[in-house]
Amino acid sequence: MLVIIGSIVVLVSVLGGYILSHGELGALWQPYELLIIFGAALGAFVSSNSMEVVKGAGRDVVALFKGPKYRKQDYVDLLSLLYDIFVKMRKEGQLGMEAHIEDPANSTLFSAYPRLIAEHHLIDFTTDCLRLMVGGAMDPHELEQLLDVELETHHHEAMVPAQAIQKMADALPG
Repeated sequence: MLVIIGSIVVLVSVLGGYILSHGELGALWQPYELLIIFGAALGAFVSSNSMEVVKGAGRDVVALFKGPKYRKQDYVDLLSLLYDIFVKMRKEGQLGMEAHIEDPANSTLFSAYPRLIAEHHLIDFTTDCLRLMVGGAMDPHELEQLLDVELETHHHEAMVPAQAIQKMADALPG
């Protein structure tokens, strides 16, 4: 919603300022120039990126207009899930988590939070972390460093479509 409001404010400001300074609006309207610029930009974008990046960029642009993906309840559910996991680990020991870690989709612990189950990156990260903890052969500092690297890698991979759009935008005139 803010993107739409911001775009309207920009258009009204630019066009209004141009009209108030006695500019001719017809000089601004150059549809063939827009076709050339945006067609060339889109063609260069598609030809210089993989189909995965192009599709990811499309998903990112659509998500831009949808608004936030996560609600407050999602964060509360995540904290509740982690609390439930740690309580279960304290009561049954780390080995009591093994069945839940191996098959989170059929786990009573994870299935209590259906919106979180749908987030495969979250579930994979959580189960990987728990798997390393249950294994017990890793120093907590090594575990922290390993998880930090995994988060950085995921963040880097998620930003590839946005970086491709940024490169295209940097190449546009103006």
